[in-house]
Amino acid sequence: GVPAISMRGAEAGIVANGPFGRGVVQRVVPERLRDLLDRGVVPVVAGFQAARADGETITLGRGGSDVTAVHLGAAIGADSVHLVKDVDGIFDCDPHQCADARLLSVMGYDELEGLVLAGAEIVHVDAVRLARDRRVRLRIYGFDSPLRGDCGTIVDCDSAEDNVDSRELLSVGGHHD
Repeated sequence: GVPAISMRGAEAGIVANGPFGRGVVQRVVPERLRDLLDRGVVPVVAGFQAARADGETITLGRGGSDVTAVHLGAAIGADSVHLVKDVDGIFDCDPHQCADARLLSVMGYDELEGLVLAGAEIVHVDAVRLARDRRVRLRIYGFDSPLRGDCGTIVDCDSAEDNVDSRELLSVGGHHD
């Protein structure tokens, strides 16, 4: 019941360069997105594609949807960017491998970047770095989490020391007790 429009990356103002399948977002021209939002229309943007300067559509590399979401959020001045995943958020260990995995409610960009560099595949490292650089708060949760009242994980500060819940954070080497 919400007015919406689907858009290709180029229609949303996403400009990238590079080869097909490995494009890199260079900038977002947000005027069309802002106009739609001002009119109460929700833009639904394909997050893995953009246009080169010559107008050709190119696809982005792995993690392109995460990176695009952060670019779009930063370009329109969003309060936060929600990344909807197949897990309920960031856990202190792999929930598919560890029955007692604990959901981390809040963490810093640096901690998330460390987890990603250590092998966690929940968010692309370029999206984390861009969010930190552009000061974009991330909210990471599963597609059905809101239906169950789960809030996922919020990433919005530089380090665990900046968080009240820092004792819940995972160091790259293991659990904090």
